[in-house]
Amino acid sequence: MRIRNLVMAFIAGIAMVLGSVSAAQAATPETVDFYLSGPNVMNTFTNGAIVETFDTFTAGTACPTTWPTVGTITVSGSGAGCRIKNADAFGGATAGVGSAAVTRPSGNGTKYVSVETNSTVTLSLNQAETYLGFWWSAGDARNSIKLYSGGTGGRLVGTFSTASLVTMLNGGSGTIRALDGTTYDTCDYYGNPVRTSATCGGGREPFAYVHLVATGGLNFDTIVFSQGSGGGFEFDNMAIARFVAPDESLISFPPDLRPGHSSQAATTCEPFVSSLDWTASNFASAPTFSITPALSSDFTFDADSGEFAGTPTATLSQTTYTVTATAGSQSKQATFTFAVTGTTPCPNPPQPFLVASNTPLLTDTCGLYTSGLDWIANGFTAAPTFAISPSLPGAFTFDATTGEFSGTPTTNLSRTTYTVTATNGSEQASGTFDFEVDVTNCAAPEPIPNTGLSFGVLPVFALGLIGLGTLIAVASRLRRRV
Repeated sequence: MRIRNLVMAFIAGIAMVLGSVSAAQAATPETVDFYLSGPNVMNTFTNGAIVETFDTFTAGTACPTTWPTVGTITVSGSGAGCRIKNADAFGGATAGVGSAAVTRPSGNGTKYVSVETNSTVTLSLNQAETYLGFWWSAGDARNSIKLYSGGTGGRLVGTFSTASLVTMLNGGSGTIRALDGTTYDTCDYYGNPVRTSATCGGGREPFAYVHLVATGGLNFDTIVFSQGSGGGFEFDNMAIARFVAPDESLISFPPDLRPGHSSQAATTCEPFVSSLDWTASNFASAPTFSITPALSSDFTFDADSGEFAGTPTATLSQTTYTVTATAGSQSKQATFTFAVTGTTPCPNPPQPFLVASNTPLLTDTCGLYTSGLDWIANGFTAAPTFAISPSLPGAFTFDATTGEFSGTPTTNLSRTTYTVTATNGSEQASGTFDFEVDVTNCAAPEPIPNTGLSFGVLPVFALGLIGLGTLIAVASRLRRRV
């Protein structure tokens, strides 16, 4: 038995215009949508947006910890951190603002930010927002962004990895068509428009102004920019605003599925929980999982997560298994190998055990929180009931049928270890998790009125991220935690 852990998936699409929030839009599901402006546009179109151009900072130095118009940053990682740079082949947008596309080359690039190799920049905003825009330059597949509500220990409301956009642009091969009928060569996004009139150049890296818009009541107060091994995450003209909603996204990226760990190994007579870390991205909704060939009856396979657990009673030579993730008409397969070593027969029959594979350790939260605990109760002859000790604070409700809990905390909770016990008659097993709450930074932000996007006749490309109503665990990609 396993409790379902909600996840998030990409939807990519194309849209013509963004507008202010309507009553119908306010009732839409929680999403974080990503929009790509037309080629050579280098700033936001959003009315009332606050824009940080980075032009008051000193080039050639580390990024200052305070970005006066938007918030403060902390830098982590083993690389060179965050740097302010003068315009060069890799970045530096034009000084102009608004929807006008520049002529290639424009020749007036300005200072920009570079998140260096193996570095992460965490930006804590002055207040919660629903819109983020920036000129993404010399993009590569190792750039990633995470949006949080309640700090990095709170609710992760959206993740965007530029690997998907790089895939869509296909290295400058092919075209992209907007709903207004305008078709662009994907080549138009390649080559730095500030420095060259040639497209499909610039080291085969794309340049574009992008827009991330939270809808359905979502907002974010923390943005994490990360750069993996090699290259940098360069951006400029970063804009923030509130109460902006997009039109529907219509066209999906091909789905993708990755196991995280390609091999698994167990020992006979010992409880085993797979360490597979499934990445199910670009699905229009949370997929379900199936496996072939079938696992032995010693194991329980969870169709909601792709994880399996059990106590093997027989050895197994290394075997390749295929897992298929399916959501409607979308499906994708990935493989892993599994082997069981040891001796048989087992001296005693397998005993029930309980494991929480997704344990929350919450440092700060605002609003409704759902634990998303992924309990694996294996070896029970029937579905057990759950109990927790010590009791959770009064703000939370514990579900005895699933082992999950939810609530809206109003006071702090120091880090506490909780024990959950699963019981079915004489069968019993326990598991633990740590939990803490900090609500000291949950002041309600003042809204920015009359904020919307006005794109005129310029076509806009859009791709969406299905958002979450619960905390989930994702890395620099959309992630299925198992």
